[in-house]
Amino acid sequence: MSLGLGGSVSFPDPIPRDLIREEGRQLRYRGDDLNDFCRIIRGFDRAYLNAEHERIAAGVCAAAGKDKR
Repeated sequence: MSLGLGGSVSFPDPIPRDLIREEGRQLRYRGDDLNDFCRIIRGFDRAYLNAEHERIAAGVCAAAGKDKR
């Protein structure tokens, strides 16, 4: 769990789309291949973010439960 200022919870940000597209270009993807590359990476990023949000939320709930004791 990542705590920000004042004990607030900090969630990871998605990878900016322009950075994904630029990486695909550097890997020499073009046209439909570049679009597929971007879609795949965004899908992986979305899955990672969902898992991280669930993990962080579970940590916050666990910490809140300990505070009640």
